[in-house]
Amino acid sequence: MRTGVRLTAAAAALALIISAGFVGCRHGDSPEPANTGSPSALVTETAGASFEPGASVGPGYSEPAGTDAAASASPTALPPGVTADPGASAYPTENPGATDGATAQPAVSGQPGVTAQPTGQGGATNPPAPGTAQPTASPKPTTRPTPVPAPISTATPKPTNTPKPDPVTALTWLELDTPVSCDMDFDGKAEKVELTQTESGGKKLISLKVTNGKTGKVLMDSVTCDRFVNGLINNFNTGDRRVEVMLSVSSGTRDDVTHAYRLNSSSSGLLKCSCAGLVESVNGSSMQIARMLDLLGTWNCTASYAVSYDKFELVRSGSDWIVTQEEDRWCTSSTDFVAAVYLSGSDNSANWFGAGEKLRPVSTDLESRMDFVTDTGTRGYFDITVDSNGRVTKVNGYAPTALFGDLNYID
Repeated sequence: MRTGVRLTAAAAALALIISAGFVGCRHGDSPEPANTGSPSALVTETAGASFEPGASVGPGYSEPAGTDAAASASPTALPPGVTADPGASAYPTENPGATDGATAQPAVSGQPGVTAQPTGQGGATNPPAPGTAQPTASPKPTTRPTPVPAPISTATPKPTNTPKPDPVTALTWLELDTPVSCDMDFDGKAEKVELTQTESGGKKLISLKVTNGKTGKVLMDSVTCDRFVNGLINNFNTGDRRVEVMLSVSSGTRDDVTHAYRLNSSSSGLLKCSCAGLVESVNGSSMQIARMLDLLGTWNCTASYAVSYDKFELVRSGSDWIVTQEEDRWCTSSTDFVAAVYLSGSDNSANWFGAGEKLRPVSTDLESRMDFVTDTGTRGYFDITVDSNGRVTKVNGYAPTALFGDLNYID
């Protein structure tokens, strides 16, 4: 009987424990989940809870330590309204497929500190396995990149024929047997201009040949000389619609001549004029002509020349021929003479010079006056007489050789 009492008492105690367990489950029921259609929609009430043996599953319930999977499958342990699938665990885990010891997923958002768990439905992907790094989305550019222009490919130009030189429009010095183009009458058609040289009877024949650019007619003139000196093309008179050609030649020791050419008014022929001397330089619409003059002896002189507007001729534009000074060359008087001396400005006076006076010519108008300077710096002038060849024949009424005994002339 004592044994039966003990068993009955034990049975009573067990019944009391079981009854207390049912009462505890009813009072500690978890709130019904918002989505009861799938076990995956269930969430824990306490975020971050672990499902290790003996851990709390819900208020008022503890799984007995050491209880196996069959014992935990009791229907009494399921939350109200949830039916266990055959063969499935009565208490689905928060992370299906996770092993014991895995960390539970965050809880549903809307409650403080609770985050919704991805359901895996509606195209959502399952959460990555523990320890897997989350993919990071590439940031969108905040500014539009600056486009880089494509490199430009430049084709290599094809070689072309050598272009013909443009017609000359400014001062151009000519060479023998080297033609140039020049619109000599401003009609838009360039003429061909060339100088050639041939020899005949020991003399040289220099020929100017101009081929009309519009008609093709060849216009020519020739001069005989001992030497070709130079030739040039230049428009000396702007506005007269004509370009001039100059040709300088020399014969003997001092016979120098410059010939000037240009087309006539109808461009059907060549006009020609000449002057003694050689073209030494050109400056705009004027040129320097150099020639030998017999003054007190023979001296090299230069003068400025231009092409006349009134008619086609070369005229001296300066008043004087300027004598080229030669070092240590003087004219020594062989007798006394009287000559005018420049004092200041236009003032002058007659001055007596004795024999042995040293002086040399400075300039002359080659008409009536020749200036001189003495070796002591005194400046004066002589009255002169000039013949048709430009030779000074009288100095203050006397032959030059009558006053100076050391004059050097060049024939």
